[in-house]
Amino acid sequence: MCIFPLCLALAAPAQGVFQASLGTSPDGGLLLGKFWFQVEDSEVDFVAFVTPSIWTSSFDPILSVPESSVGFSLGEVQTGIIGSQIDPDWNPFLPPKPLVPTGYDCDGNPYFLSPGPVIWAENFYSGHFDLPPGFLDELLAGNGKIELNSSIVGNITVAAVPEPSTLALAILIGGCLLLVWRRKSSPRRR
Repeated sequence: MCIFPLCLALAAPAQGVFQASLGTSPDGGLLLGKFWFQVEDSEVDFVAFVTPSIWTSSFDPILSVPESSVGFSLGEVQTGIIGSQIDPDWNPFLPPKPLVPTGYDCDGNPYFLSPGPVIWAENFYSGHFDLPPGFLDELLAGNGKIELNSSIVGNITVAAVPEPSTLALAILIGGCLLLVWRRKSSPRRR
């Protein structure tokens, strides 16, 4: 009984991670970047990558849900090398992807090649702002939209968070409970 709430507690932080593909229309169009953010309580930390184009001359970003919206500043633009990452499209608020072995030696031991720095051609922004009450519930329901200006928009989705440790824990605990149940239900020998 107490295992299920434990598994939910371990999975809870993943519920506040969101992402959007930015384009010339909310459902795609010309892909112009990514917008990722994490909500803790009512505070938002965000990272945005925007490909320089004719549509990026000025920004007035707005995060909106039905019947509510909040404006914020993207801050100063940054470009260049921002670090080493396996997948440049990976949401930075998610745990890093596990490394996949590049190959195996003659004894069967895996070896890995580490990726080099990723050079971003996009403009990089990051910052922080606060959400009004009730906003997070609408975002979790999949009703969010981001507009950097009238030409660059995207629909917000809840990020799919791989949680192999929670799944492994749930399987392990489920197996233990099954063994206990089987032992109790089997006839006793004397």
